Amino acid sequence: MKRALAAVMALVFVVGACSSRKAETTGDPATTPVGPSIETVAADGELGSPILDGDDKGHYVPLKSPNSYEALKAGAAPTNQSGVLLAISNGNSDPFVVAMEDDAASYLRVNKGWTVEEIGRDPSWRPIATAGVPHVAVGLGWVVALRATTGEVGEDAREGVGTNVLIEGYDTRGKNYYTTSAIDSSHSLFINSLQVVDDHRFSFLFADGPVDDGRIPYVIRRTVDLTTFRFVDEAIDIGSTNRMVNASAHDDGYLVDLQRPASEHTGVFVRLVAGATDTTLQLTMKEAPAPNTIDGFRVEGTAKPLALVGVTGAKTMLPADFASAAVAGAVNNLVYLRYVASPAKAISADGLALVDVTRGTVTTAFDLSGTNRDATGPSADAAWANGSSQVLLLGVPSL
Repeated sequence: MKRALAAVMALVFVVGACSSRKAETTGDPATTPVGPSIETVAADGELGSPILDGDDKGHYVPLKSPNSYEALKAGAAPTNQSGVLLAISNGNSDPFVVAMEDDAASYLRVNKGWTVEEIGRDPSWRPIATAGVPHVAVGLGWVVALRATTGEVGEDAREGVGTNVLIEGYDTRGKNYYTTSAIDSSHSLFINSLQVVDDHRFSFLFADGPVDDGRIPYVIRRTVDLTTFRFVDEAIDIGSTNRMVNASAHDDGYLVDLQRPASEHTGVFVRLVAGATDTTLQLTMKEAPAPNTIDGFRVEGTAKPLALVGVTGAKTMLPADFASAAVAGAVNNLVYLRYVASPAKAISADGLALVDVTRGTVTTAFDLSGTNRDATGPSADAAWANGSSQVLLLGVPSL
């Protein structure tokens, strides 16, 4: 049955241009984002907070700042290191969104037909600060991330479950960060459950109590609208004898860990469907075989050359220098790949590629051969010229 949520919950999110998979949800139809309309708190370094409005709905009042929350916490501490957020696109295709060290980005060798645009600059975009933090690209104007606060994880804490989690949302057009506390400290957020819903909404899962306590907590999906920072909470029926102790977004569903009275099942793939008794604010888990594809595609092979395989079985062979590759997402007939090149004779071994499965063509963003390396400067250095700098992919367009 529908559960009314009575406690204020806190969430911290980063909004920007990274992507995951869409999730089915209730709510208003998609509209073009026009910027947040909720009043924000003064930019005095104080975190914003979520407000429950009743009927399982609420809104966030985030802190608005031209700097990330990490930079605000650092205050006037001097630093000569920063990161950049880049949009990398081919022709009219929607961009890959990546993070790099700012002093390395200028040494990328971009192939003909590709463009690189800087859409953000802040220490929080350094790969060392961003790696391991879930991000999604929401539409073309936001990058969203869930950040667990430093020092939260204890010896008994489950990896991927947080209580003090931040949402930091970056508006790539307005160049502002929106930060708020995510859930009440008595609740548990499944940090890797972050998913894209449509061009202006994202969602995540949380439990209304400790996941390993004597009481079996309710699990809720929260869907956040970036045009207003309003949210809707939907209770999830996981079975009266089940306890969900972890969840990670995967394709159009989740991989969840369930504890049952006599056993524990890990990596169970589930999709969320409308509940039979209340189709508006209750969801039911439906178990299914875990897909081995992302958006219907997968990379096949353990030795070069690798192949991109679609749901019909059609293959597109990948270039011989792709040592490994993974599908990041697909839009219509364009498949977005990230790969590692071998040998790499450039500032980074991290590559990006677009595969047009209709034409069977593969287009790579960077020249990783070292042919166009500078005679002087960092890219001429032996260490830098052998993949010593990271190009960290944060997101791609979603369907």
